[in-house]
Amino acid sequence: MTGCPRGARSETRRFDTTVPGLKRLRNWVNEERVTDVVMESTGSYWIPVFNLLEGHVTVVLPILKR
Repeated sequence: MTGCPRGARSETRRFDTTVPGLKRLRNWVNEERVTDVVMESTGSYWIPVFNLLEGHVTVVLPILKR
């Protein structure tokens, strides 16, 4: 986690890119009470993650100037 409030913990987990794996990601995000997710929209890989998280958290896709 980047930009966590003081005292917050950081945790790394891996999830499969299958529908069941992405649902586990969504459940974990909800269990941890995450409210905002920022992710880079590289290629088309971000779309399934976005689709599963949309409506559960605020998903931000920044536009990166190159």
